[in-house]
Amino acid sequence: MEALSQVLTTLKTVTILCINLLLLKVTAAIQSLIRIFSGQRVFTTTQFLSYLEQMNPGVRYTKLLMKLQETPPELCAVCLSEFAVDEIVRDLKCKHVFHKDCLDKWLLQCRSTCPLCRTKLLPDEVVAGYRRLKDDQMGYDRSNEEIVFLVSHGNGFSSF
Repeated sequence: MEALSQVLTTLKTVTILCINLLLLKVTAAIQSLIRIFSGQRVFTTTQFLSYLEQMNPGVRYTKLLMKLQETPPELCAVCLSEFAVDEIVRDLKCKHVFHKDCLDKWLLQCRSTCPLCRTKLLPDEVVAGYRRLKDDQMGYDRSNEEIVFLVSHGNGFSSF
């Protein structure tokens, strides 16, 4: 009888957790629909990087590129590593050069400017759309953890 009581209590806790997670997913879906119908655009990471590539395409670092620079850069200002011939870099309109991957990581941290001179690299609409996606992801993860904590430590519930 004691074992049956424990099984039922555990089943009750698992059911409540599943219902809460389902409610979180439904809430996230409703928020997405509201954003779609309100005209707020959300950019995925792939769309964000694709737009960045259109605006500032990656090029091979060559001796010609070094000669075109007024003061040739010796280091990438993000990772502080030297440039090597044939590496893929982004030569920005502000005349600063960075490794492609370094600049992409910089911009994916919701920064929209050149790391050195703070010249705007992407339109505000694109950055805002990407930030909305990042905020939604962080909010969803945080809510998930809070629900699990509250349910597992709530009154009358046994922890696993």
